[in-house]
Amino acid sequence: MRFASIITVSLLMLSCGGGSIPTENPAHFPLDQLAGSWEDVNRDNKFYEQWEHLGDNHMLGQGFVLSGSDTVFIEQLEITQKGNDLYYIVNLSGASQSSAVEFRMTEMTNDQVTFENPNHDFPKKISYKLISIGEMEVFLNGMENGTFGEDRFSFVRNEM
Repeated sequence: MRFASIITVSLLMLSCGGGSIPTENPAHFPLDQLAGSWEDVNRDNKFYEQWEHLGDNHMLGQGFVLSGSDTVFIEQLEITQKGNDLYYIVNLSGASQSSAVEFRMTEMTNDQVTFENPNHDFPKKISYKLISIGEMEVFLNGMENGTFGEDRFSFVRNEM
């Protein structure tokens, strides 16, 4: 009987650990709130992101820029769990899968998630911050043409 109790306690302890979010930080960014269509409201060329929630820690998305009615930029986006880590993966349209760039999650709070890839030029860091259910900001920073660069997008939900 004692042996069965030890096994039960051990299994419970193992099942509680191992997630992508450390137990000392109970904050959890609500990835599912990214789902839908978003439009940057502060630029002449309109930048859009569209996200689909596929389940726990898995989102598929697309970012694109419109200049008038012409699409001038497209990127495929994914947020997914790999092992114990959460990754943000960017693949430019038309590029092979081997050219995808991965950013590992380095910080998560209730309203912000940050992904980083210190080996990439620009951006090195991507942060999503939820302002409200219909507003979010996205921050990018890193080295660009030999100097530090930053970019900020102010998105609102869009009914595309």
